[in-house]
Amino acid sequence: MNIYLKDSELLYNIIISKGKGYLTKDAQNNIIKLCDNIFNVFKYRYNNSDDIYDMYTGGLEQVLTNYKKFNEKKYDKCIPFFTEVFKRGVTSSFHYIKMWKKYNYNDDYKIVYYESFLTKKNDN
Repeated sequence: MNIYLKDSELLYNIIISKGKGYLTKDAQNNIIKLCDNIFNVFKYRYNNSDDIYDMYTGGLEQVLTNYKKFNEKKYDKCIPFFTEVFKRGVTSSFHYIKMWKKYNYNDDYKIVYYESFLTKKNDN
């Protein structure tokens, strides 16, 4: 399996995908290959494997959903665009995970019923 990705091949697949209206299988494989190569740099900075996987999927989701925003008439190369979209998706996932862990540290959920606030208990 070739780990290198040609910018012209990715650009061709993105143009074809935008013309068809959906992401083709070749374009998906090229984007996943690009994201794998980018994330190999980031994954050694974090300790928890679940968080690493969540950040990777968040970045990949951003790239796969925002591929139509690439303007092939304005830019000749598409790898820098998708790299930046992936990195922003990873950082937004990281901040979401960090915020979630900060406020839900114990993973305890408390169910509160509104009726208990409305009714008044009398001890008499």
